[in-house]
Formats: sequence, structure tokens, C-alpha cells
Amino acid sequence: MNEGTENGFRQMWTQGKDFLSLKYRYAKLTMAEKLSVTVSMILILMIVAFLGTVCIYLMSVAAITYLCYLIGPVWGYMAMGGFYMLLAIVVVVFRKSLVINPVTRFVTRCFFDS
Repeated sequence: MNEGTENGFRQMWTQGKDFLSLKYRYAKLTMAEKLSVTVSMILILMIVAFLGTVCIYLMSVAAITYLCYLIGPVWGYMAMGGFYMLLAIVVVVFRKSLVINPVTRFVTRCFFDS
């Protein structure tokens, strides 16, 4: 082999190593970005869920107090329990459109869109 061919192979080898190194660093940065977006969204969801739970609890106590005044304590608690049972049934029946599809859309958009 002559010296020009050997230098060409060496240069091609270093360029290939540099290219793969850059691709690896880019993949790490992209994954870090996607992971940080996902973790921040989970954190926001947890905060909103906590505040929503507190709000629903306080509104339920107010509704039960009012219903107890109108129809008596037993029927007031039964009406509120029936409302939450109906709400749970609706969530279970429509779980695909209310829970599964939005979560799947968010995850795929986060990881596969540029």
C-alpha cells in the first residue's frame, strides 16, 4: 500500500469515529430533553391531582352539608356516594378516550416528534 491510501483510510477512520461520537452525544442530549419534559409533566400532573383532590373534598363536604339540610343526613350522604359511583362508572366506561388515548398521545408526541 502506498502512503496516500493509508492516510486516506486513517482520515476516514477518524472521521467515522468523530461522526459516531457526535451521534452518541446527540442521542444522549435528546434523551435527556425527553426525560426532563416527561418528568416535569408528571410532576405537574401530581400537583394538579393533589390540588384537585383537595378541591373536590372541600366541595363534597359543602354539598353534603347542604344536602343534609335539605333531605336529611342519611340521604345526603347516599346522594353524594351515588354521584361518585356514577362518576366512577363513567370513567371506567370511557377510560380509553379519557385516559389511555391522551396518555399515549402525549408519550408518543414527546418521544417521537422533533
